[in-house]
Amino acid sequence: AEIEPPWKPLNKPTHFASYVGSWLTTVLYAAGTGALNERLMEDPAALLENCVSPVVLALWAIHGAHEIAHAVVAKDRGVRWEAIGVPLPSLPTGLLGSVNRLRSHPETRQDMFDVAFAGPLAGLLASLVCLALGGLLVDAADPASPLLPADALRSSALTTLFYALTARHSLPPHSLLPVTPLFAAGYAGLLANAFQLLPICRSDGGRLLLASFGKVLGSILGDVFKFTFAFAALLTGANLPLLYLFYAFSLQNQEEIACVDDLTPPAPASATHYFLAFLLAALVLLPVPSDLLFAGPNPDLQSAATQILPPTQDLSPTGLPLGFPAIF
Repeated sequence: AEIEPPWKPLNKPTHFASYVGSWLTTVLYAAGTGALNERLMEDPAALLENCVSPVVLALWAIHGAHEIAHAVVAKDRGVRWEAIGVPLPSLPTGLLGSVNRLRSHPETRQDMFDVAFAGPLAGLLASLVCLALGGLLVDAADPASPLLPADALRSSALTTLFYALTARHSLPPHSLLPVTPLFAAGYAGLLANAFQLLPICRSDGGRLLLASFGKVLGSILGDVFKFTFAFAALLTGANLPLLYLFYAFSLQNQEEIACVDDLTPPAPASATHYFLAFLLAALVLLPVPSDLLFAGPNPDLQSAATQILPPTQDLSPTGLPLGFPAIF
């Protein structure tokens, strides 16, 4: 039977504001990738056509894949799921996922695991497809293409690898790199879904931890990770982890609904899947020097980038324009 969770849901004005804010931040993120290219800024129609519209549509498509996967698996497992959640606005990535509530007790921990795992898995796959296709099309990008700071891409090991493999180009520090709208959306979607996999509060990762280890041990492990992650974020001052922690502590910090059978663990394969997913999230959120991957740039792409980039760019001390995520 459907139940009311033991916490008070957000009121309708706040719910509405979250959608308006999320649409605004996706537009601002998309416009930000075009704002780094002076040619696009000189032509608002080209900015809207080549950058804002395709990036916004791709971002919401990735978000939709995440939410639809949750809803489909929840229906299949007989779990009542809040299909229309509360999206989380984020200037650095457009979106940071959404907050969804369980509306009934899952029968087993396996059911909770499957429902929680479906969303990030679909979102990550959609993001990786966008990264791969977008990276392969970088060589064909016209001079009026979006740009992303190399330092932003280098802050994610997996994004660095995808760009180096598909665009066949190194990522020199403090430079701007031509990308496609698909790649820009895939990069942001990858970050958002990786954060959702972290075992923090009632996020997808938090539910996966509870399902894998049970309520008692899962809660202890979750608290250890949560406060360790918070300490690291505060120590580094990284803006995107701090924003995600703000949402987690303010909207998802309540106790989760228990499973009907909270003693039987999920299948052993589920633990393996969770470990691999957590490893993938770590590859997304942790940096690696790009020169460890490929030493030389693609000469044609380097020439195109030189023509696109303005002579000077006002970058922050970290090499990132205002608004782009600085991950650990």
